[in-house]
Amino acid sequence: MNSAHLTIIDTRSGGHHPTYINKMAQVLTAKNVDFNILYPNLDELNADVISTNRVVKLNLYWSKKYEKNLRFKTISLWLDIILNYRKLNLKGKHSKVFFAWADDLTFGKDHPYVLNFWLYIIKIFGPKVWSGLYFHPTYFREKNDNSSSKDLIFSIRNCTQMFLLDTGVVSLLAQKLKKSVYSFPDITDVSESSYSNTLEKDIKAKSKGRKIIALLGVMAKRKGLLQLLKVSKALKEYFFLFSGPLDSNSFSEQELVEIKNYASSNPENCYLYFHSVPDGSEFNKLVSLSDIIYAAYLNFPHSSNLLVKASYFNKPVIVSKGYLMDEIAHKYKFGLSVHPENLNEIKEAINYINTFRIDKALQQAYYLKNSEAELKKTIHKILN
Repeated sequence: MNSAHLTIIDTRSGGHHPTYINKMAQVLTAKNVDFNILYPNLDELNADVISTNRVVKLNLYWSKKYEKNLRFKTISLWLDIILNYRKLNLKGKHSKVFFAWADDLTFGKDHPYVLNFWLYIIKIFGPKVWSGLYFHPTYFREKNDNSSSKDLIFSIRNCTQMFLLDTGVVSLLAQKLKKSVYSFPDITDVSESSYSNTLEKDIKAKSKGRKIIALLGVMAKRKGLLQLLKVSKALKEYFFLFSGPLDSNSFSEQELVEIKNYASSNPENCYLYFHSVPDGSEFNKLVSLSDIIYAAYLNFPHSSNLLVKASYFNKPVIVSKGYLMDEIAHKYKFGLSVHPENLNEIKEAINYINTFRIDKALQQAYYLKNSEAELKKTIHKILN
């Protein structure tokens, strides 16, 4: 057995979080590594992961109590982390900690004396050796983002290394922190099932053989839902699939009324399914039956594991110009980019990509770059 012990801590659940935890747990189990997992919602995890008896519910008492207090929000989360971690009683074990969502560990703006005090407290009472996956170092991609002080927490000596999904800014963060920073694969579930469910049958029947353009996942304003709905009204020769829970808080009351009224009208060339579809084979069916994956999100400089799914299922993508997904789509030649609020550009891209020939070899290369094989290599870095 590997002599090192690893504790994986994820302070959030839903979305990609259970996928990451499940995949990492499976790799660690196969490598015969001694590990524990602290996670807020155990119901989301696979039965084989739960059966290892290494998973413990992460109780977030203090962070929920102070979640609306900007000054105490982060330090209260750290308090929860420290209390939960100590309950594992890992005395005598050479344990390292990996934070699967390090973004929540960062502090907002505050007086330097206050920030330094919090950092001192974490350095003394927090885990002695830790690293983490930082999803959104936005300030490297957004010129008007002045939040670069957020990553001060990663400069303390307890944090030995960091990992990023955005390969384009790895060297920039390494220079800033003056420590090792590595890329992390954007792992996702690509499981398939031959079973055809009711949702899939209904979509196929209503589409009547037309090309399907799909917007998948949480239906938030930043996902470009309003823009694609408008485009769908103009391009009747295509079929538009909108599948995912509606994030009501991201829209104005008037916008919500318009969305719901349009959905109630049952437009002939749209399928609006504002419900959650679990990640895995059910979600992947929607990717597989679609002809084009729409991911032209508004003001979103990061990536999405939908691109990994698209690359696995050989689907072209439409993404936003000037950001990481634009770089990926062009480098691996499986998509086009648009200004996400320019309806004419979106229409033109849909018409053009309908005949677009993707480079399947490059697209496969992108999938392999984010596969389980790469995750195994990355976990080796975390442990060593």
